[in-house]
Amino acid sequence: MHSGDSLSGMIDDQLWRENPTTILFKDQGGNTKSFAATDIDRFSVSNKEYESMRLRYDSSGHSRKPTTSSLPQFKTSHVFAELLIRGPITLYRFEERNNHIHYIVSTGGNIQELVNHEYEHDGLKQTNKTYISQLKSIMSDCSSVSVSDHLRYEQQSLTKIVEQYNQCKGSSSVRTKTDKHIDDFGVAGSISSDQLGGSSAFAASMGYGVMGFWNHKFPGRLYRWSIYSELGYRKFGDQKNEAKPYQYEISSLKLTIMGRRHFNVGGARAFYNLGLGYSMGLTDENKYLTTNRVTEIDSEFISGVIGLGSYINYKSKGPRVILDARFEYGSGGNFDTTVTKHSCMALGVAIEF
Repeated sequence: MHSGDSLSGMIDDQLWRENPTTILFKDQGGNTKSFAATDIDRFSVSNKEYESMRLRYDSSGHSRKPTTSSLPQFKTSHVFAELLIRGPITLYRFEERNNHIHYIVSTGGNIQELVNHEYEHDGLKQTNKTYISQLKSIMSDCSSVSVSDHLRYEQQSLTKIVEQYNQCKGSSSVRTKTDKHIDDFGVAGSISSDQLGGSSAFAASMGYGVMGFWNHKFPGRLYRWSIYSELGYRKFGDQKNEAKPYQYEISSLKLTIMGRRHFNVGGARAFYNLGLGYSMGLTDENKYLTTNRVTEIDSEFISGVIGLGSYINYKSKGPRVILDARFEYGSGGNFDTTVTKHSCMALGVAIEF
């Protein structure tokens, strides 16, 4: 608080990408209150710390249409800036809408934006890199620190040069923690209705699969997005040709990679998938039913995959159960020129650890 007192409780942590303008706080008695940047001095939640400040910054990034002026368009506002490094130079990050990012430095109580003004001139994108001359001036009392004219306006480069300066001044930087990426692993099983397409002679039949999976969740926006990949054994439903006395018996090593978008429905956690699958034949056979003669075939399927699923016990601290329904549509393999595509409907159950 501005008084110097501290409040402990819970903050509605949205893992903000754009810096918040207000936060929702619940105290230990269960009472909720909204705080703006003018109401409090700072707050910390999860791995991040935000400070309230009155900031003069270039607001030309507000519009989706690029400005044609080479001069920054400054405005002054109270904002919550994310603390990156604390030391003789303290570095902050402030992101507003349209993914417009500002980096801010504080030296001896003097707060200023490192200005990186982008504009268009004669249809060409130009950049006014004022931040380089600003840093050269601020760091001029440390001869061991050299600010390059090609210093990039991004977090890694600015963090590195600020840490070098703070070390030169005999003080180690205190760097805040970053949001964690989460990796979940598990096993899954599926049953499916498979059908070779491009030929009406093949009827759908039941297949199954057993696989292991890895789900890499990104922290932004409360872990809304993840990359899901699985690898395992897939037995394609036996495909009998009704017009001819033979059937295909196909088993595969299958790799599936999908983007997964998570969302909440009431108190439940659901998701949808979109991605690609690749099946490589293992023990594939063409069985002639009248003679029981078997010939080996070489199957390979490439397919697009869409799906929808939900966690059954998302809030559980132990293993979580997931239901997942998918539709797959793709190539017909390379073993029969009359089969041009394949499709399947699958229902899976997964255990995530």
